[in-house]
Amino acid sequence: MRVSLLSALLLAAPIVAAGDLLQTSVVGCNFDAISSNPGFDGKFYQFSDMATSLVSDPNFYAQGYQSGSVIGVASDISEINFSIPGGVQNINGVSVNSSNFAIEYTGYFKGMYLFQDFSFKLNFY
Repeated sequence: MRVSLLSALLLAAPIVAAGDLLQTSVVGCNFDAISSNPGFDGKFYQFSDMATSLVSDPNFYAQGYQSGSVIGVASDISEINFSIPGGVQNINGVSVNSSNFAIEYTGYFKGMYLFQDFSFKLNFY
């Protein structure tokens, strides 16, 4: 079977084009290139009335808490556990009325060990 030079070039063109695409593509998960600060970011929401019906609604925990007024933000929060008395208190630099607020934590959590279990727990007293 004779293949002309033009036919051979036409067959090779898609391979070359695909090679060019691969060479100019970006790395999707280059973790070494990610720079960040340790800890979470927190957005603090205050509510005028934290009714039991509000917090017993499953939608409150999905996104309903965002109906509150944003009263502050904090970043680089590496310790999310706290215990505070009633009244107006300072949490991560934000002054909140401790009887009716919510904190939305965003960010990542990187464990120190490969096979270590981590858990988050809410305690209501």
